Amino acid sequence: MRTCSASVVTLYVNGRQVGQATGATVTPANLGATTQNWLGRSQFITDPNLNGNMQDVAFYTKSLTSSQIRTHYQTVRPPPTVNTSGDLYQHRDQTTDHRDEGLYNASYGLHVDAQSTNSGVKSIEIQVDGVRKDYAEQLCPLGGCAMARDWTLSSDDYSDGGHTITVNVTDQGGWVTTTGFPVTVGRRGDIYHAAEYDGDPNAGGSTMDEEWAQCRGVRREPSRALEQLGLEPNASERSAAS
Repeated sequence: MRTCSASVVTLYVNGRQVGQATGATVTPANLGATTQNWLGRSQFITDPNLNGNMQDVAFYTKSLTSSQIRTHYQTVRPPPTVNTSGDLYQHRDQTTDHRDEGLYNASYGLHVDAQSTNSGVKSIEIQVDGVRKDYAEQLCPLGGCAMARDWTLSSDDYSDGGHTITVNVTDQGGWVTTTGFPVTVGRRGDIYHAAEYDGDPNAGGSTMDEEWAQCRGVRREPSRALEQLGLEPNASERSAAS
């Protein structure tokens, strides 16, 4: 896309400025009525025609700002989409159903699927707490390329507590889609979490009460931790009840 404002001509590629010239003395309005108005063909018969395709051609009656050009590009060329899966994503921190959250095993895998129906996906980057941990890129000369990436988090490489996983997907035009999720590592001491709901949390049930317990040293079964929290009867209580 090219804009011409006053004596400044600016060239944009994929919504980004790549060149600019000043001192232009001729504007489209100076040309008056024209008859040889072609796309992909020169005014001179000896020049070769465009060997390619055009898509999303648009004309405006005024010079656009850089933000307007970016909006135009992203409207006709949406940014890449990204989907995350795998047991690392499954055990992420959640706001309602906490049954699967927490990283207690030695490692967890993350799978990333990225799509870009326009220029194609260029790269996938995975970060932990803002630090790059994995990166891969590809060429996509014909556009529309998808990309997938697998990565494994080693829990013992991180301190117990909260961490943030971030995935950045960049298309060939330079536009980035970012997604992420929080996780909680609990390897130095087993962390047990028990919650009581007034209904199915997946159906909108609210939390009535919740407790956390950390057991250092020997790993214990969750049922024993629940007993100590007072949320499950102990062995003697179960025997008396029977």
